[in-house]
Amino acid sequence: MKVIILATLPVLAVLAAPAPAADPVEITGPSGADMAVISSLEPDHVDKGGVTLGSIVPDDDLPTPPEGFIDDKEAELAFPLNTTFDAAEAILRRQTDAPYKIKKGLAYNNGAITNVLSKPGSATWAYNWGAAMNAPKFQQIPMCWGLGSGCDANGINNKISKGDTPWVLGYNEPDETNANGGCNASPKKAADNWGKDMFRFQTRGPKLVCPAISSWNTDKGHTGGPAGLQWLRQFVKSASSPSYFRCGAQALHWYGAQGESATRQAQLFIDYIAYAHVEVDKMYGKTMPIWVTEFSPLPIGNVNMMADFLKIVIPWMNKQSWIHRYSPFMAEHLVTNGKLNRAGNVFVDTK
Repeated sequence: MKVIILATLPVLAVLAAPAPAADPVEITGPSGADMAVISSLEPDHVDKGGVTLGSIVPDDDLPTPPEGFIDDKEAELAFPLNTTFDAAEAILRRQTDAPYKIKKGLAYNNGAITNVLSKPGSATWAYNWGAAMNAPKFQQIPMCWGLGSGCDANGINNKISKGDTPWVLGYNEPDETNANGGCNASPKKAADNWGKDMFRFQTRGPKLVCPAISSWNTDKGHTGGPAGLQWLRQFVKSASSPSYFRCGAQALHWYGAQGESATRQAQLFIDYIAYAHVEVDKMYGKTMPIWVTEFSPLPIGNVNMMADFLKIVIPWMNKQSWIHRYSPFMAEHLVTNGKLNRAGNVFVDTK
């Protein structure tokens, strides 16, 4: 997603008139490879509040994904019998690897609108592409947005000193151009800077999330260099070992296919995330927890489209033990005039 300096970005408004609500459709997992269809789509762009967004689909050179993905058994947390709900919720907020009650999070610009999204058993964490946090009802996860001066190290260290965060998010879309909101760094440059930029946080306690990538899989993206999974492959290979990066999770981004239904876009999302999970595990040589920190169907801002999409993808993500956290793009699209809209109610209530 295309966010560079969030303090300067306007709160984003709904861009399209609501579409008719789709009938609920149950999708329990990927229904085969669908990637050929995704690959046939040309990347398009949506003008969103002065920030250019890409639908970011995989390239034609995408390898055939494995078939027959099986839902992993969801991890369980055991609490003493006398644990109150509030105490259990507090425990969940402190966990770094927990089941679905901590998975759901918020990506936001305007912290003031996040209060209405706070509900026991729903979203528990939030981030805003930086370290200046203003959504106090949620566990705040800071981000080192870019390399060197693109990272608010002082702000992040202040959060760590207060004991507020168990994680620090790494670079935001280094495989994308600055104009499209990415921090734009080659895999090697990002790998070379990673230790200097990120280890100072990890040595103080928080775990690290490796750079968030777009959903391309190509040697030539918008920057002229590799993008998406291909960028990540080269990033990981730039180090002597995948363990060098000290990452506890990998962040992924996904944006949908213009003109497709909510149901169809939900299936494309499921197929891609399941496929990317397998590819990421190959890169790191282990099961790497996945954070889906930006995702949305197109057109962005269509409340009914988002509502119908979330009805399908939230239950699926909650069933995958390897998906540890997720946050749709974005909190502003779940709230209208200070109240939950239809998409917001679906987001808060869907398990």
